[in-house]
Amino acid sequence: MRDHDRTDGRVIRPLTTALVATLVAATLAAVPALAQDEASPAPGAEAASEPTIRWETDQVSLRADTFSVEANDRVFTTQGAPLGADSDPGGSDYWTLEVTWLEQDREQRLNMYFGSDGTDWWVDEIRTYDGYKRGEWIYYEGPLFRTPLGEAHEGDVRLEGKGTGRPRNKKKRVPGVLTLEGLRLTVSPRTLEDIAALPDGGGMAATSDPFGPGGPLRCTDILMLDPSTAHERILEAGYRVSWRLEHPREPFRALTVPPDGVIESTALDSYGNVVVFVIDPSLPAPQIQLPADCTEPSQSS
Repeated sequence: MRDHDRTDGRVIRPLTTALVATLVAATLAAVPALAQDEASPAPGAEAASEPTIRWETDQVSLRADTFSVEANDRVFTTQGAPLGADSDPGGSDYWTLEVTWLEQDREQRLNMYFGSDGTDWWVDEIRTYDGYKRGEWIYYEGPLFRTPLGEAHEGDVRLEGKGTGRPRNKKKRVPGVLTLEGLRLTVSPRTLEDIAALPDGGGMAATSDPFGPGGPLRCTDILMLDPSTAHERILEAGYRVSWRLEHPREPFRALTVPPDGVIESTALDSYGNVVVFVIDPSLPAPQIQLPADCTEPSQSS
């Protein structure tokens, strides 16, 4: 198993959903926090004042008059494209906005990674895809938009970013331009009280990983099970649980429901959630083994 460092509650920087249209559509149907570009406003003064872009999640509200990503000699605007907006809720110091859509026969994404010190909030980094069929990331480095908590960031934005390099030619670092006119960005980060009152799943917050050395679930068969069954067993044992999926093109994606795949390892975040890491079924993954200090698996419930 890999040794995951999870000491500050920022378990991962999650990214978004599937790579083909059918999987994107299925994912959006399953995600409660959906958002789409507003339709063209009806005639009238009040309707005309509404922003074209309105992406809302529990943690982030992004509104803008115009939005575009320029990359690979293409311009992506989201207009007329069904899309999904979601957030990793994180905690008081870290959360995300993740938007996915299909446009010009390309999958495009916008990811914003937020941070806070308890006084101000900001965006650590923004990423978009580079406009190829198999998209690679363009990075717009921060910190950006530093604003006092409780206040909105407003204004026009034009950012220039640089890609990480194409898989077969790392020197081909595709540039990008991200533009938002009339941006109004507001945030509602979770507090420790919110997390305690509304756990991701399960019961009381744990103080240590129950699958770690000496933990009550260490020698059970839970991690050898499929994620859906393991999810139920962990809840039955009284723990909060959240999920992270390792994807072929991304490190890990945060999920609140168990994904398909093979369980790799576990960790505990600073909010008392048992975090279970799963390897995507398209990736090679050996079945997890019982720890050497356990003679045989005990039943998990």
